[in-house]
Amino acid sequence: GGSGTSVSEVTFSEDGDMLVYSVAAGDGTSKIVGMAHRGNGAPMWEYDLGEGEVSGAPFFGTNATNVYFTYNDGTEGTFAILDATSDSATLAYSQSLGDLMGSADWNNATVPDSMFYSPVGVALSPMEGNFRRGTGNNNDVVIWANLALNDVNAGFNGYVYAYQKSLEGVDEVFSLGAAQWSTWTRPVFGNGGMDLFFAGSRSFIRAWTGEQAFHRSASIKIQPERDGPLPVYSQPALSPDEQTYYVATTKNMLYAIDTATKTDQLKATSEILDGAIVSGPTVTPDGMHVAVVTTTGRAYMLDTNRLELKWASPALDKEPPAVDLTFVLSSTGHLMYTATPMGVAAWQIAAAPPTISPAP
Repeated sequence: GGSGTSVSEVTFSEDGDMLVYSVAAGDGTSKIVGMAHRGNGAPMWEYDLGEGEVSGAPFFGTNATNVYFTYNDGTEGTFAILDATSDSATLAYSQSLGDLMGSADWNNATVPDSMFYSPVGVALSPMEGNFRRGTGNNNDVVIWANLALNDVNAGFNGYVYAYQKSLEGVDEVFSLGAAQWSTWTRPVFGNGGMDLFFAGSRSFIRAWTGEQAFHRSASIKIQPERDGPLPVYSQPALSPDEQTYYVATTKNMLYAIDTATKTDQLKATSEILDGAIVSGPTVTPDGMHVAVVTTTGRAYMLDTNRLELKWASPALDKEPPAVDLTFVLSSTGHLMYTATPMGVAAWQIAAAPPTISPAP
């Protein structure tokens, strides 16, 4: 048992043997939980963060020896790394945004509108870091941005940040450049860590493809229809062949963008949803379907060729609670994993909506 609220994505180690997620206690504190994927459901370890709430999901690094994450307290965001073993986790490194801005690595003239950090995206052992300081360095790359504020009248200007351990073994956090947007979700990597995809405020869709360096201007810039300046709720997703980039907007829409053209070409849209997408999109391993959950609490499965509806879960007969958790699909596409304060639930799915209760 346990208490608190988990809005964290469940993420897995590279070999799939371990998973990790975060739980917020509701009092401004949170913890990170590591579990064996095929164990008895008991945590291997728990790390109490203390003051501050984890932003999105933590991620295992290469060989599952590190866990990367960002968290926010009442003042600012912090990037941190845990050293993880089979039965414990300890803090190995941390740096707040304020400390970064006071360091020699800060070369920006302005302060970001938000001092908080978005969730992280991680590229495990990429070909190299796709930015000036990453040449020839295949250590893990972690990237995030400023967290968007809830106030629709607030500014959204911020920066994109990166972490990579140097070839000399030094932990380094630095800014990749300014962004006229911020985000609530993590970025996604493709092409062996050489491509990068963001969904941001003002419905800004930004991607660096064709090995465009991350410190340069994005190669894909799209601003689709939107409902106000708020960020999209959900993170972007790539098809298994990395030819299509799926991203939601603040309206009831899902976009599929052709990544090969490096242009603002829109491949398909869908307006069949009953609310803005708050979880997903997530593409099935065979690339045939994409799953989403909307603000009404309903789940949808769409065909990826035309974004036509395959199935939708029944409408709820009462006002749903706020839906802000993130799900992931299993390697077979038959299970949907979500994190809860009590542990991890695996929901059975197939050619029909998810079952009412978690699978055993």
